Amino acid sequence: MDWMGRTTSHNATDDPVDNFFRRMPPAIKDAPSLWTQNACFLIQNACQLLVTESMVRASADPDHKYLLEHVKRAPTEHLPAQYILQQLALLAFTQGVADDDDSHKARCLRHCRWMAQGRKDKTARFGPVSDTDAVPSVSKAVLPESSTFNLCAECGKDGATKQCAGCLVRTDNTTTLATSYCSKECQIKHWGSHRALCRRLQQISRAVSLFQDIFEQFLTLTSPDGYLTEKITEKNGMVVV
Repeated sequence: MDWMGRTTSHNATDDPVDNFFRRMPPAIKDAPSLWTQNACFLIQNACQLLVTESMVRASADPDHKYLLEHVKRAPTEHLPAQYILQQLALLAFTQGVADDDDSHKARCLRHCRWMAQGRKDKTARFGPVSDTDAVPSVSKAVLPESSTFNLCAECGKDGATKQCAGCLVRTDNTTTLATSYCSKECQIKHWGSHRALCRRLQQISRAVSLFQDIFEQFLTLTSPDGYLTEKITEKNGMVVV
């Protein structure tokens, strides 16, 4: 079965790139199957045969040079199979892939792009993933996209522009946590009930900041030599390093 749940063929053709995508692992909807030892072997095999076939015949595919360059580089990377999947996802992002293209290449690129975007149920082409992959109930991803902290915590009026500086948490240019007010008077009235919560939010903020340092240290220890972490941001619900 292929990534779309249909029967697929691995019959070789005269085009090295077409054969490369035919030999990629026929992953099912649960993406972790791509990281099994057998799947890594299939990716490695597809890469080796692409190099070999490219020595004796050319490909009409415009991405032949790009693929060949990264396939040759993959063995020098810390995780060769994962590196190839990352490059395929990047290719899908930069070159685009039509939704109605049913070729082996298009199906592979769409799947790699989907994984890179966080394996979201709403964009899955084969139905919901397993329950173990569901977004945790405490995740920021379950918050309404329209959450803008515009309601006054005291009187409930919309359009509040003032925020308690003590418990304000901002990530990049996005407000993550805030207690908003429409006026200084409302903030003073609300302080009696807000004081305890404000202190708890400050404690949470400090604890999270510690994990930032731990996460950066983890990246340093697990990244291949020569990689330098310059920026960590959030985009479309993903952590982008």
